[in-house]
Amino acid sequence: MKKVYAAIAAALTTLGISNMALAVGPVTVSAFQAANSSGCAYFQVTGSNQWYAIPLSGAYFSSQFGFIMGAFYSGTPITFNPAGPACGYPTIQYMYVGTPM
Repeated sequence: MKKVYAAIAAALTTLGISNMALAVGPVTVSAFQAANSSGCAYFQVTGSNQWYAIPLSGAYFSSQFGFIMGAFYSGTPITFNPAGPACGYPTIQYMYVGTPM
């Protein structure tokens, strides 16, 4: 049975589906924009021109935006996993500082 789980995990990683395979970071937040009439807040990370969106309609908007603001002002590196689009940009599936659980 353990071989089956190992094979599934290997296949997901190879296909780029695993969370860690898609993770960005650790990086620092280089810019952020508060939510506006678009329905999203946005941020960028160092070394990339890509913007990421945090939709106002998301259940964790306040938590995620607060996390990004704290990381921006403190310069603390973050790691995150981009997910499907909102407001024309990738959203965040999860994010963390330090070592993930």
